[in-house]
Amino acid sequence: MFIVNKGKVVAEDTGRDSYLSMIQKTKISCYTTPGIDESKKETSNFNQVTPRLFEMLCNQCHVIGHYPNSYDTNWYNLNSIVPNVDSYNDFEKWLDYFRTHEFDIQKGITFMDKHYTSSRVKSLIDICNKYSIEI
Repeated sequence: MFIVNKGKVVAEDTGRDSYLSMIQKTKISCYTTPGIDESKKETSNFNQVTPRLFEMLCNQCHVIGHYPNSYDTNWYNLNSIVPNVDSYNDFEKWLDYFRTHEFDIQKGITFMDKHYTSSRVKSLIDICNKYSIEI
C-alpha cells in the first residue's frame, strides 16, 4: 500500500492497475532512465526512454528527471518536457515550481504527438519512399 504523507491512500498494492491508478492521482513524479545509477548490472549504460515516462505525461504529471545526455534522451528531446536535475537544490527548485503550476497540456500533447506509434510508422514509410524501398 502506498500512502502520501497526509495519510491518503494512493495505491492499494504494487500491481499494474494500482500503479496506473496512483499515476492518475499524482501531480509530480520522478523519472530516471534504467541505467542512470548503474545499480543493476543488466541495465548499466542502458538509458533508453521508457514507456513509464509517457504514462506519467498522459496522466498530466509534472516530471522531474535524472538522466544522462545520451543519444536516446537527445533524440526524444527529453529536456524539452522533463527538467534534468543533478542536485538537491535543482530538485527542490523544480518541486516548488511544479507545486504552484498546472501541467501544460498543450506542451505534453506536442511532445507526445511526435512519439505515437502512428507518427513513427508514418516517418518510417516516408523514409522507405524516399529511398525507394518497397514495403
